[in-house]
Amino acid sequence: MSKEATSILSEASVNMRQWTMNSPSLFEMWRENDLECQQSSSDSDIPLKDLELIWDNKKDTLKVAFNLLQHLSDTIPTKGVALGACSVPCDPLDILRPFTVRIKILIQKLWENDFTWDEPLPPDKEFKEWAHELTFVQDVVVPLHFSVMKTELLEVDKSSGASHKVHCSVDDFRMKHTNDVKANFIVSKSRLTPLRTVTLPRLECWDPWL
Repeated sequence: MSKEATSILSEASVNMRQWTMNSPSLFEMWRENDLECQQSSSDSDIPLKDLELIWDNKKDTLKVAFNLLQHLSDTIPTKGVALGACSVPCDPLDILRPFTVRIKILIQKLWENDFTWDEPLPPDKEFKEWAHELTFVQDVVVPLHFSVMKTELLEVDKSSGASHKVHCSVDDFRMKHTNDVKANFIVSKSRLTPLRTVTLPRLECWDPWL
């Protein structure tokens, strides 16, 4: 696959570089074939990043990179600051959706109350608590590897739910083994509930289409 990808992109004068993998044998094969490889995260203190997702290729886990702590601690919270904080974490799999959706709900409230972009937020604890919890969110890690060895049953389950604030869905692998059952996160999606009145049954009907 790596040879085919390199060949196809080279026809468009695109040089594929910084290859990396969690398989030592494949990594060595790439080096022997003069492919430019990125140093393993286990051999370097610099994490492997892609779209602000940090991949530990030794443990095969993902975490989301946040660079907001210093910025938020030195800034007066406003609607503009909250919107900027909402857009910074790049989380294509929605790993942190239960956390990031809270700031979106806060922004929706600010729009309802006609806050200007630079108007300081009211002295409540909602935004401060969210910013403080960033310290703990940075430790959230999700495994990428799904082991199906000795699996009696493998299912892809989709769960969904809705409230008056947000509706969401989550996909996961459900693996039944001899003595236990395990579930591994795949992806989640969510949307804020529209400001117009929508019944909960109707919102729950929207969830499968997220």
